Amino acid sequence: MARAMVIFERRADASWQPTTVILATGEGLFGKALPGSPDRDVRLDGYLHRVVPPRISEFSEERGSYEDWIGWAVSHLANGHTTWTSEVVPEGVDALYQREILIPAGANSAIRKVSNVSRPPRRDAPSR
Repeated sequence: MARAMVIFERRADASWQPTTVILATGEGLFGKALPGSPDRDVRLDGYLHRVVPPRISEFSEERGSYEDWIGWAVSHLANGHTTWTSEVVPEGVDALYQREILIPAGANSAIRKVSNVSRPPRRDAPSR
């Protein structure tokens, strides 16, 4: 079963911008990122071409699937200071990019998540 994630980057005004989508299938990882950042392009290239699935356990050399990598990446690629990740409902890479990156942030808040990892709070959102 396919899995997908979004990577957010912190902006200068301390808000979060969704910049990268990654889709994992049985065949590998597929992704797309906002243009304009050489660092982002290099990171995405590394994810798509150099990543191997995680080990199924710390006691085994046997590897899991690329779908397993999404679960690992959501936990390990975000530091909460400059990057944030969230697992999202999977669909094609172009549809993910349209839905998660190009749609304004206000419209993104209505999208159902498939994990307990949520998006960072928006700066203009009222506090509870």
